Amino acid sequence: MTQWGAGRGYTEAPYFRYEAEPGHCRSYSGVYLPQSDLQTDLQSEASNQQAITIGGGGYVEWKVARPTV
Repeated sequence: MTQWGAGRGYTEAPYFRYEAEPGHCRSYSGVYLPQSDLQTDLQSEASNQQAITIGGGGYVEWKVARPTV
């Protein structure tokens, strides 16, 4: 199955991958971190070098791209 992010990493997975990046989800009580490739930055280990930090009680929500079976 081809999904968002095709051409990067393992894209023919038997599951659908959701990214915690602006435009792909909504964050409540979270902060989107800017892209960074500095190894001391949390987001440097994430897809597209972007991530969300979430405080107490915060969460991230995605709209399901397709129904589950």
